[in-house]
Amino acid sequence: MILIVIEDSVIPVFEKDLKIEEVEFGYSDEIFMYEFASPWIGLNQKNFKKYNEAGGNEKNRILERVMTGNILSMAKHLDCWLSQDQKIK
Repeated sequence: MILIVIEDSVIPVFEKDLKIEEVEFGYSDEIFMYEFASPWIGLNQKNFKKYNEAGGNEKNRILERVMTGNILSMAKHLDCWLSQDQKIK
């Protein structure tokens, strides 16, 4: 069994489902809504500490910033760059 360990928390991974697909990636004028097929572990140890110390609204802002960073990092590795007038919401 695979275990993910974050500080004193141990999260067992009971299953994994990997898929490889070719899909278009890039900017669109459309707004897309996504949902995670599995839990998102977006916080590193530093962000996790800040998250635990934050209030409700600040917790959401922390998660939004981390998700935006994740998307920008993925876009960079896919050689897709946003212009200044393009935004991730």
